[in-house]
Amino acid sequence: MRDTRSPFAVTMLAAALVTIWFGAPYLSAQAPPVRLNAAIDKLSRGKSLAGAIVYDFSTYAAAQFSQSDLDFVILDMEPRVMAFERPE
Repeated sequence: MRDTRSPFAVTMLAAALVTIWFGAPYLSAQAPPVRLNAAIDKLSRGKSLAGAIVYDFSTYAAAQFSQSDLDFVILDMEPRVMAFERPE
């Protein structure tokens, strides 16, 4: 009787088994979760956050805050209206 299995299916099965065999040590349920939000990660480790409330919307202030080591920046837009199309 002739073998009816497709060579492609056998190749894919072999590739999957090799991937599982060699990748198993790297897939651990005990690995710490990776957080995309660094502020939540710091808080979960018991550390404190540093941030600022900004009332100045100039490009100079934006450049300065982007290069700082702050964890967050709050842009307070309540006191005035700003057009984002025209930076100061």
